Amino acid sequence: MSGDGCSTTCQSELIPGGGVARTDCTQEWLANPVPARDRKSIPKNQLQCTDDVPGCDFGTATGDKACTFQVALCFNAAEQRFNCTPTDVTRVQLQRPKEVKPKDAIDQGNRDALEAALTGIGGVVRGACSNSGPHHGEFCTANSDCDSTPGSGKGVCTGRFVAFQPSLTTTNACTAYASITVPLRQTTTGFSAGYETLSLKATRSDTKSDSDTLTLVCKPSP
Repeated sequence: MSGDGCSTTCQSELIPGGGVARTDCTQEWLANPVPARDRKSIPKNQLQCTDDVPGCDFGTATGDKACTFQVALCFNAAEQRFNCTPTDVTRVQLQRPKEVKPKDAIDQGNRDALEAALTGIGGVVRGACSNSGPHHGEFCTANSDCDSTPGSGKGVCTGRFVAFQPSLTTTNACTAYASITVPLRQTTTGFSAGYETLSLKATRSDTKSDSDTLTLVCKPSP
């Protein structure tokens, strides 16, 4: 069925997102509706919508001067469009919206929506031990998790990741749709198009990673 990742004409609807081809199947986007396709029939990593247009703006309030997009994340895609062999995913780091200090309430809501979608397929929000010692690089929830010896108080837990423990090995594992809000930009003469670029890095157990982006554009009504 069109909209589930594979169209009724058997074309993949997944959006690779611009990473290196050999690891680009590690994570791909799925958007509703599917963006325009390039000359190779691969959906582009940009989706445009006009405020209050049904079918792309899924907001509940008319006249809110914002578009609400539906975006899902898919992992370990069984690709036939380019040479990439799916393996597993150990963690996902959201880079935009910022994982630690979102710039405003809308950014934080978008981050939380994406993290909730990821936890829905088994992920957990964690930091990572950044201090030297036996726990360096391990996932953590508090500084004490990173202490070289219990109670030493020298551990440092930083960053924000969605971790999969054990690693996610399911092929074509997609989250539910997350609602991502992109407001119009207010100008001195009215409103202009608003932009939000989602960016993340998905890392495999062999430490190879896939960095992808998806740009969402909300245009004002004519």
